[in-house]
Amino acid sequence: MAPGDSKYVRNIEDVSKIIQHTKLEENTLLPVTQALYFADEVKEYKLLELNKELLKKLNDGVTLTFRGVENDKAVLCCDNKTYEVKEAETSNSLLLVPTLKFPSDVTPSTSGETDERILEHKTVLGVYHTYYEVKVCKPKVKKLRIILENSSYRGSEMESALIESGAKLYSTADLLLEIQASEAELHSALRELFAFDLNGKWRVLEFDYHTRVLAYLLNLIDAQSWNIDDIPVNEVIEILTDLVPPFIIQHIITVYCEPVPSSSDNPKVCLIEDRVCRTLGEELLRSHSKYELNEFLKIWQEAVPPGLTTKLAQLDGLVYSLNSSNRLEIHFCPEYLLPEDINDRMHYLFGLKDKWTFDEIKPFIQIFTTPRMDENGILTKYARASKVNGVKYFSSRHGK
Repeated sequence: MAPGDSKYVRNIEDVSKIIQHTKLEENTLLPVTQALYFADEVKEYKLLELNKELLKKLNDGVTLTFRGVENDKAVLCCDNKTYEVKEAETSNSLLLVPTLKFPSDVTPSTSGETDERILEHKTVLGVYHTYYEVKVCKPKVKKLRIILENSSYRGSEMESALIESGAKLYSTADLLLEIQASEAELHSALRELFAFDLNGKWRVLEFDYHTRVLAYLLNLIDAQSWNIDDIPVNEVIEILTDLVPPFIIQHIITVYCEPVPSSSDNPKVCLIEDRVCRTLGEELLRSHSKYELNEFLKIWQEAVPPGLTTKLAQLDGLVYSLNSSNRLEIHFCPEYLLPEDINDRMHYLFGLKDKWTFDEIKPFIQIFTTPRMDENGILTKYARASKVNGVKYFSSRHGK
């Protein structure tokens, strides 16, 4: 190396000497040798390890996007899945060499016609002991309900006041900037919230307005003596148009009814029992968050249209039962208002009551299930089981 040179550049003779020192036979080695040199300036890169599925999507032209706003933990989204991103450490040194060749890259076309050794110089752009790995996770869509309820639809006469208030309306593109979910998962969450597109913006109905329009529909069915399994759509829209915009009537019909075969040009629908009962049950619970169970069941059944049957299972994720002063009570407890962190949620649930059966607690922890861990796995990890009179209960791991 000449005086003043910053690095020594290896030559073929150097390579041959090293091969001799290692006591290897040169004819057993691939004919390409790569000499590594560290760059004079190291740029800041982050290393991300992708699984085979994500790598294939990337190679197929699918866009991978990091999503999250300030203070969010970043997630990586493809077209249909969300991945949590975590930093991992390695005791080995990871060298970033963009043009490095692997054995499979060395072919006759790159090694030449002869057996002469080829020396290639490669630049190391960085040395790393950490990298980011990804793991499939549930989309983080709890925020979606809050965003949409801030601009909920309360009737056409309230739209100008909503706009004047400065409430933000969200398109799909806007939501993807805020919600940590893939586009497919976002649309799935929008369907679960019964959201609808109005002039390119996603909206939900304000709950009181929602139940009022549903009441219009149910009262009309009763007044017209229509069978709940044979409701004429065109007549519903025509009669209710003076009270509610037609697109809202159609939306309520879509949410609470399903099509039935009809030979006429007037489509027919039938009520979806579980959905109607759940909303009317929630309406009762919002007005009075605690009931004696038998009293509630009686009031609830009287509130639904004749021909529909109420069942407590229809309120999964909205209520829990509690023995109090020798009577069984039902308490309003919407799952979507509970803590988003699994540890915080379990602490909250066991604060409501000491012991839960599997069927009682399941609706409140389903959101945390993954392909590798179901509700039983979650309870094994975060609760302890016991039996009382042959019934299995789950309680806090740190309880008395």
